[in-house]
Amino acid sequence: MRSRIGGFTFVAAFFLTLLLPLYGKLPDRALPLGGVTAGVTPVERSVKTLWSGDWQSYAGRRYGEIFPGRNLLVKLRNQFYVSVLRESPNENVLLGKKGYLYEPGTVCFYLQTFRPESEEYFEGLGEKLSELKQLTERNGKELYVFLTPAKVDFLEETIPDRYMAFDSRAYWDYTNREALLKTLEQAGIPCFDSVQYLEDSRGKEQLQAPFFYASGMHWSRPWGSYCAKGFLEFMRERSRYDFSRVTLVEEKSDTPVFPDTDLYDSLNLLVPAKDDWYTARLEVSEEGRDHPNVFFRGGSFLGQSTAELIRAGVFGEDVHLENNNLFRNRFTQITGYASYTAYDEMPLGEMLPSSDILVLEINESSIHVMGFGFIEYLLEHPELMEGQS
Repeated sequence: MRSRIGGFTFVAAFFLTLLLPLYGKLPDRALPLGGVTAGVTPVERSVKTLWSGDWQSYAGRRYGEIFPGRNLLVKLRNQFYVSVLRESPNENVLLGKKGYLYEPGTVCFYLQTFRPESEEYFEGLGEKLSELKQLTERNGKELYVFLTPAKVDFLEETIPDRYMAFDSRAYWDYTNREALLKTLEQAGIPCFDSVQYLEDSRGKEQLQAPFFYASGMHWSRPWGSYCAKGFLEFMRERSRYDFSRVTLVEEKSDTPVFPDTDLYDSLNLLVPAKDDWYTARLEVSEEGRDHPNVFFRGGSFLGQSTAELIRAGVFGEDVHLENNNLFRNRFTQITGYASYTAYDEMPLGEMLPSSDILVLEINESSIHVMGFGFIEYLLEHPELMEGQS
């Protein structure tokens, strides 16, 4: 009896697969693929391309991208990799212990498999930062650095053993973070270290969300907002401005809050990510006398942290330059650029002169590319600070 059932199941599965082109569009509509897919360069059909086989090769690759049922098969394959083989189907995502996902590079930076930057690098960076501090001061502006953490900082126990085998931390007597903090101190630039701030807050702050979700690369919104609140107090102690004070409101969410599942979504699995999801917002609890204009330059960790200070109305005019996206006026104006360093295309000569405060966000895993060339660009074009574009 069992053999008959098994035989029938096999035959049914065979014919369902065989007929997939007839009904495959139906599941594909319900199962869109996430992430970026490299397209196939079109080849014009001609006698020459037909004779050489180039057009046939292109047609085969193109059909492989669009055939009905492709989304379903991709998700079935990827789910098999994760659920059965316990491996990531995406080379850009590392599947760690307990289902924690990482970008491989962040783990390598943490374990110092990628060697820290040289002393010469930090000496050069220190010179640039000192020049930038002088430039901002000449133009009556305050300069701060907001250092954000890497997920692996707090979850070392979830790193796969094969990566731990290349742990090189004992070989080096410093880390990029330690060298950066020292460099900033020597340059006289105040830096809020979110890594240490979170470490000091373990078990003390009554937030329900984890620092990082297993399914995402970025910190959770409650803890990102928590660090933004701490950063605001940090600035209050050092600034000539009387900033507003804020309170943190954490709320349960029925669905994931962007970008809590960004890595998980890129795996294109059949089963959605499951966790206890939380969101947060900052609210002004005590209005300050001043609402200075601010210019933030950094990466995607800004979106779950200092962005909430802007939304709460702590500042006057705001510029939020996150990766290659420029946000203004409390995120009501959005402009995207082709690259992180397309500064020539941005209206910096319009935005920088009116900014009272310049904040550089740097993630611990991106110290080797601090500022995405923004520091160098400002030093090459000091007239932008004065509005001489």
